[in-house]
Amino acid sequence: MAPQKRRNPWLAGLGNLLFAPLGHVYAGQAWRGMLMWAARLSITLVGLCAFSRIAGKAGLVLTAAVLIAAPLCLVADAAIVARQQGGVFQLKWYNRWYTYLVTAAMVWVATQAVTAAIRAFVVEAFYLPSSAMTPTLQIDDRIVVDKLAYRWHSPARFDVVVFRAPRKGITGVPVSAEEHVFIKRVIGLPGESVELREKKVYINGKGLDEAYVHFLLPPGDPSETHEVTSHDVRERYGPVTVPENHYFVMGDNRDNSQDSRYWGFLPRGYIKGKALVIYWSYEAGREDYQDQSAGATIRGFASVFVHFFTRTRWDRLLHQIR
Repeated sequence: MAPQKRRNPWLAGLGNLLFAPLGHVYAGQAWRGMLMWAARLSITLVGLCAFSRIAGKAGLVLTAAVLIAAPLCLVADAAIVARQQGGVFQLKWYNRWYTYLVTAAMVWVATQAVTAAIRAFVVEAFYLPSSAMTPTLQIDDRIVVDKLAYRWHSPARFDVVVFRAPRKGITGVPVSAEEHVFIKRVIGLPGESVELREKKVYINGKGLDEAYVHFLLPPGDPSETHEVTSHDVRERYGPVTVPENHYFVMGDNRDNSQDSRYWGFLPRGYIKGKALVIYWSYEAGREDYQDQSAGATIRGFASVFVHFFTRTRWDRLLHQIR
């Protein structure tokens, strides 16, 4: 087969950036590319599984760096291999345009399958469109949810959990409109008695210390007469006993949260995972998250493009959710 000018390193790197290991196929090192792609996939899975188990922001930054570095290594290696081919390159049997198309299609299908599996069983990203968890979570915080957190142990008190609505008719703004998914904090555990008195939570008769909680109106004095709010579940609730395999969940923005006080206990099987970390936070206008039209989506992308550096809440990046 006739020799050809050497492989273009930029094309090889671009091929791996978009459809790894396409760059290695183009550079005549298909097996090397496949092995490196498998290694990258393994590193990604291990990194995502370890993401929730590495303490501190430094550990999260290190994990994120590894996840970013793995695909960049494939890009760099493809470019290096292409450059090392020299002035001429002997075409391999698979150096054909249709082979490149088939490779790209197979990579796309495999990527979609792996991504779906990761979202279903390992981690998934959500964003916050409501203020029910303020101040712990702000509107337009983007969070990572750990799907492995409760596979081997049960939710603990104070865990921030993402869950499917346990029944129809639940009001509030979901973190995922497609699945009707919400986010709240675990307050009451199975078998415990939960009661609210003057907005203070009591578990089995003992007051709960909640430094994270926020009220629109301060709790009333127990000595005062609350004729208007005596039947308001924001002021008084219960006592109720949490059934087995159920949880009592509440929002941190206690006066502006539709939670177990309104729609009852959360079944264990409806919990999707534990909110782990804020991976990005963007300060959008109220109209940006209230309007769900296609035009609003386009305007949202344009806003991020123009105001990315000025509206990103940099102090919240990789902030662990507690």
